[in-house]
Amino acid sequence: MTGTRRRANDDPGNSAQEPERVENDRQRDHYSQLRDLVLLAKPFEFPDGFCYRRIRSEPSLSSSRARTINTMTIFKRIIDREIPAEIVYEDELSLAFRDINAQAPTHIVIIPKREITSLADSTDADEQLLGHLLIVARKIAEQLQLTNGYRTVINCGRDAGQSVNHLHVHLLGGRSLGWPPG
Repeated sequence: MTGTRRRANDDPGNSAQEPERVENDRQRDHYSQLRDLVLLAKPFEFPDGFCYRRIRSEPSLSSSRARTINTMTIFKRIIDREIPAEIVYEDELSLAFRDINAQAPTHIVIIPKREITSLADSTDADEQLLGHLLIVARKIAEQLQLTNGYRTVINCGRDAGQSVNHLHVHLLGGRSLGWPPG
């Protein structure tokens, strides 16, 4: 006898550990197969002309309609009436609707109909449109009788809390809003 002590878990013939090792090996094989599927996934086309990729997408899809679907924001889909929204204002340049994740009793989202990703992506040529969005905010605040005050917010970029890549103005009111925000 050598002087080293064996624990039950060190015994290669320990039947209590064998099922666990077999299950881990099965899971590892399963994940390897899934990884291979992702790497080998190819686009396929439906009869309606849309091209889809099952697992991952690539910028070189064969259908321009597929690229449009992949990049279309929820706001664009609201503008196109593909998704319902409680619209409170609309004109030729903008659309305003109630936020479904309201942060105040009155929480309206005002968007330009023309797609601009964020305030950082606006240009000097957008000056009139940006001013228009603020005038729309004032009109909606008057319409909703936010006489005690309201706040307008434009989040620009991920760190600021912009969750949809389409420029939008939040109109918040109906309660006292603390400062500083965030």
